[in-house]
Amino acid sequence: MPSLPAFVTLQNRRVSSLLREPLAELREHVIGDVVGQWLEGERVRLMAARQRKDESDDDDDDVDNTSKSYCGRPGCKPYWHEHR
Repeated sequence: MPSLPAFVTLQNRRVSSLLREPLAELREHVIGDVVGQWLEGERVRLMAARQRKDESDDDDDDVDNTSKSYCGRPGCKPYWHEHR
């Protein structure tokens, strides 16, 4: 019977990473090292993904800010609207 993963990382309700080390077979002092290394790797991977998303969002914002507004006011909406 295959062993179940000890730790799972979820992103958007989907499994993105598994720790498949057979923790039951390791000694206690080694388990902390294995889990710690995996957690650090996951932290780095998730931070990199977040940075890429933030950069992508910044690029999208730049496109929206450079589009022409309907009323001619800088930064205003690019579709028909009224000011009150």
